[in-house]
Order: sequence, then C-alpha cells, then structure tokens
Amino acid sequence: MAVVALAFGGYRLAGLALSGNPEPDLGAFASSAVVRTDDAVASRWLGQQARRLATRAGWLSPAGHGMTDECAGTGGDGGMFAGGMGVSVSCQRTDTWFFEAARGRPASIRRLERVLHRAGGWGRFATSPAGPASPPVLPVISAAWTGPAGPRPRAGKVALMLIWVQGKDQLAAAALGAQQTQVAADRVRYLHILRPDLKAVARRSFGRQHHHVLVVSFGDTYFSSHAISPPDPPSRDRRGR
Repeated sequence: MAVVALAFGGYRLAGLALSGNPEPDLGAFASSAVVRTDDAVASRWLGQQARRLATRAGWLSPAGHGMTDECAGTGGDGGMFAGGMGVSVSCQRTDTWFFEAARGRPASIRRLERVLHRAGGWGRFATSPAGPASPPVLPVISAAWTGPAGPRPRAGKVALMLIWVQGKDQLAAAALGAQQTQVAADRVRYLHILRPDLKAVARRSFGRQHHHVLVVSFGDTYFSSHAISPPDPPSRDRRGR
C-alpha cells in the first residue's frame, strides 16, 4: 500500500507540475526587438515577390490586397493532454493579392507557374483538389521556394498559394483560405491586419465577361521559438565588442 500511495502521490505531483507550465507571452514576443527586426525583413522580401510578379505577369491587373501579421502560441498551462508538455511560438506574415485575370485554363496556369519560377524562384507546384465544407474549400496550387531566381528568403519558412476564383460566391472562401493563418494555435496575437475590400475586388473583376480572380498568397513564417519569452537583446558591452 505504501508503494502504491507513493506512486500515486508522485503521479499527482507530476500532473500538478505539468498543469502549471506557464503560457508563452505573445505580447512580449510581438513587441520584442528580434521579432520586429525579423518582421521587417519578411515584409521587404514579400514586397519584392509581389513586385516581381506584377512586373513579369503584365496580363494580370491588380484588384485588391490584404495582409495578416500574427504571432501564435501553443502549449503552456494545459496539462499533459492539452499541450502542457511543450511550448511553441511562431510569427507569420501573409501578403494576399487579388488580380483580375482571364479564365484559369491549364495553359494560363502553366504560364503563370513559369513566371513565378523564373522571377521569384518558386517551384514544386502541387494542386490540392476542392473539398466539401462550409465555406467551400477551393482547389489550391501550392509551391515552395526552390531558387535560384529571385531574392533568397532569410531563414524563415516561406510558402506560396494560388487560388482561381470563378464567381463572386467563391471570393470570401478564397480570401479566407489564402490567409495561411495558424489555425492549430491555442492563442494568436495580431501585429497588423489589412482586410481586403472584397466588394471592390468583385466589382473590378466580375463586371466584365469571362473574367475571374486570381488570388496569390505569399507567406513567411519569419520567427519561431520554444521559449515562453523572447530572448533578451544584446547588451551594449556585447554589441561594442
């Protein structure tokens, strides 16, 4: 009985210790110097990608723009079965561009993929089919940065998504799917949000016959950590050496 009681007591103490794990301080991460610096680098890189696409794909007409910048955290005070075993923080910026475009025929898609590869270094294009859901899940073409063309991303994890929208009723679902938000996170802290004007996009893109919308989403997960607080900035003595 003493052995059983000791074992049970040890398990209970361990469970209490696990359930007391602190949560990551997303506010501290979002305002930290390291995240602000990495965010600025990601913003410049994503802007370069958008400008290269607009320059090389002259047949596309810009119709709208949206942006989401967020830090997401998982783990912390959730116990053994709710993420309490580990902590993870990641910060991600997503630039979403809406273009008025002709119908997304296979030839047009291949042409766009060639432009993205030569101008921005994107490759390994793969298509995910549509799925039954509400709102509907539209077919998505995803890609990874493979180089050597285009500016090299820093150290973050970057991604590209393409969604062809055939009608006004699909536009909201496409915008939601293109945000690349970190849906599995326990908590999210938004640094910046620019919501696209979907009504204006629809007026520009669907007012003419046989025109669709191409949604292009560039994403950069520019920071990640397994700590509960951001690293301290280097001291003046260390910077001066």
